[in-house]
Amino acid sequence: METHDYRRLAAHVAAGPDRSATLTFGEIERILGGALPLDAYERRQWWLNTARGPARSLLSAGWHIESVDVLGQVATFRRSLPRAVSREPGEWEVTGASPRASGT
Repeated sequence: METHDYRRLAAHVAAGPDRSATLTFGEIERILGGALPLDAYERRQWWLNTARGPARSLLSAGWHIESVDVLGQVATFRRSLPRAVSREPGEWEVTGASPRASGT
């Protein structure tokens, strides 16, 4: 059984600007540099957001596995936490967060 360092997958999805990323199993394998385990192709449970498989690294990076289509060999990942981005020097905006209502 081949094991992978799924931090490469977590870094790949986290580097994107979007709140979600959909990848085919083939794309995931190219990112990892090797084949996914057979369970990834046969058992949806392999993809659960637990402390094994890719979920551990994704959860640590602020992402989670949103959905998996084992037959179609596609996985969708979603950003779990808002992402802070610099708009101008000294200013930060949290993306993906609900707008704050102003109290007047």
